[in-house]
Amino acid sequence: MIDFETVLILTQKELRDARRNRWFLLYTLAFAGLSLGLAWMALSGSGNYGLAGFGRTSASLINLTLLIVPLMGLTLGALSLAGEREKGTLIYLLAQPITQLELLLGKFIGLSLALIAALGIGFGLTALLIAFNGGTSQVTVYLTLLGFSALLAVASLSVGFLLSAAAHRGSTAVGLSLFAWLI
Repeated sequence: MIDFETVLILTQKELRDARRNRWFLLYTLAFAGLSLGLAWMALSGSGNYGLAGFGRTSASLINLTLLIVPLMGLTLGALSLAGEREKGTLIYLLAQPITQLELLLGKFIGLSLALIAALGIGFGLTALLIAFNGGTSQVTVYLTLLGFSALLAVASLSVGFLLSAAAHRGSTAVGLSLFAWLI
């Protein structure tokens, strides 16, 4: 039987760890900066700020999403279990009165929420820029892209977790995740 209170505590731990993770912060800032840059170029490229809207920026963001989001999910997932195993904290966590499933669920849900929050920051700041300068035409296309980006992040995080469970060292797991990203 899964104790959801334990899963919630582990989820909160993962969210705190994500805030302190330099790679996660770098990915968040890079994604937000690049998406803002693409939105600004889409807005200024139209010649008239009122014509760009969300549709043009969504088309620009597709390639950025397809490159950056899987890289984020794969590397963060790869470092999740292998990194804790390498530091010795995985043994400590498993020595507590929790099951392996509770630990896996807590880590996965926490990292999923952190990735979705990072995407929300990037897409949210970009949406504010577009709404302020370009209007709100085709906002459903933009929200659909955000939803599919979140699904892509969770799917790539799942693959990263799988690679992390197979590797014994964090560097090996990250190498495997980068190889998977290139494929």
